[in-house]
Amino acid sequence: MNLPKIALEEAFLEPGEVEAILADEEAFLRFCARAGLTPEFYRPVLRRLAEFDELRLAAMDKAGIEHAILSRTAPGTQAIADPAEAAAVARDSNDFLAEQIARHPDRYSGFAALALHDPHGAAAELERAVTTLGLRGALINGCTNIDREHGSYLDEPRYHDFWAAAEALDVPIYLHPRPPLPGSSAALDGHPELLGATWGFGPETATHVLRLIFNGIFDRFPRLKLVLGHLGEGLPALLWRTQYNFALNPFDK
Repeated sequence: MNLPKIALEEAFLEPGEVEAILADEEAFLRFCARAGLTPEFYRPVLRRLAEFDELRLAAMDKAGIEHAILSRTAPGTQAIADPAEAAAVARDSNDFLAEQIARHPDRYSGFAALALHDPHGAAAELERAVTTLGLRGALINGCTNIDREHGSYLDEPRYHDFWAAAEALDVPIYLHPRPPLPGSSAALDGHPELLGATWGFGPETATHVLRLIFNGIFDRFPRLKLVLGHLGEGLPALLWRTQYNFALNPFDK
């Protein structure tokens, strides 16, 4: 007997956004290069992100997926450097997502997009998304751009109030991968084929989670729920090694 599935990481974009991306060929090619994707692969995929009816539901049925948790596709609002723009995009995206869920409530739920540039604003938007829109939590695409080359990671003290809000609402936060920021991983220089899901996603996201652990986020917020996909981005297989060597080399900060 095949048990029905719930898919936790099902991406979407608004139709107007998809058309705008595809209308600017140079920008589209730059995005593909940063994400480790070929244009031939991503062009048809991008169009499917904006579809919520026959194609998506048929694909779910074929795969035995009874229910999908939809979320804004990577890199999402985390890649928008301007805080006001990121907050507006997150709010509009959450409103749009709630409208799509309302058309198929038995098949879809959603994770909110958040602009972590302003942690207090992100906490307020998470509360609105959960209590008013009925979304089930949030999905965050790795570090938040503070400019083109520097990112802010969620273990930093400035995010404590956001984590407190997530804990109080008792909803999960899904930490989704994004490629390393330009210049942050010299080992990948000259190898665009390694930037995205082929390799770069896993180490970047696993390192982000280790930062959360070693900076005491789960000690400070013990009821926090963090979702990590893709078999834990390799962490379960290597956690014994990390723990063993940390015990030998604790490095007081």
